[in-house]
Amino acid sequence: MNPPNPPKDHHYIPQFMLNGWVNPSTNELLRYTRPIPGKVMLARKPTTATGFEEFLYEMRGAPKEIAQMLETDFFQKIDNNAKKPYSMLIENEYMSMTDQDKNHWVIFILTMMMRTPQYFDSYRDKSYGKFDQTVKTVLENFQNGNDNPELENIKKLIQENKEIISEYVTIQCFPQISQNISLGNKILRMLWTVMTVEDGTILISDKPILLKMPIEKTGGILAMPLTSNKVFFAVNDKETYARLEAIKLSRIVNIINKLISRRAEKLIVAKNDKLDSFIRINFGANIPN
Repeated sequence: MNPPNPPKDHHYIPQFMLNGWVNPSTNELLRYTRPIPGKVMLARKPTTATGFEEFLYEMRGAPKEIAQMLETDFFQKIDNNAKKPYSMLIENEYMSMTDQDKNHWVIFILTMMMRTPQYFDSYRDKSYGKFDQTVKTVLENFQNGNDNPELENIKKLIQENKEIISEYVTIQCFPQISQNISLGNKILRMLWTVMTVEDGTILISDKPILLKMPIEKTGGILAMPLTSNKVFFAVNDKETYARLEAIKLSRIVNIINKLISRRAEKLIVAKNDKLDSFIRINFGANIPN
């Protein structure tokens, strides 16, 4: 059930994370957007105006009382649960995390992989297609050898309400689909660490999770920027952990920023303009035009 005034701005990068890129003197961050391939736009914005789309997770066509339930009953609760472990990570207190803290953080990571506008739109389209095929198969099986005169009425009822039914199924199934238990358990078993730099040049984008797969094998790595000067790492083995620590910090930052920028679809966030040219050159370079 939605609260009395459900939010219309659905953040795919939560505001509590975006605060890590805010310039305290202006209370704004640098928001780079790519409305069309080849065009990069810069604006100074607060966190409220960054990393969101209006009604992104809305159940289309549903009564207003339940239309925003995925945002209010799922994403907001996951984000609230993630705030404590997030704070422990940026304060380098992650060694004191409880099992519950770790579980909340892993659940948050799993949803961050799937809540971007591009991914969610793709998920919605695929879900619609699977629903249409399922309905078609069921009706064909039901019709075979069935002389029930109500069959046509049933088919008509389904066709008339297909869009809202498929939308309801899509939204209701997302929480379960987003929680990849197998991947989550692998992340929990990995070695966690946080890398810190001083110049605030780490970027974040609409694809903030970086993976070297398969993460359960030797050399497996998961990384996600936490703030403009901190990156979360989970590595699969001690040897990879040692190699990571041996790499020069500036090289790690360059690799992270290049991956973040080139994989970005429509959004990159920076704290300052030190990497302005870098962002404009690399924004979406790995995305087909």
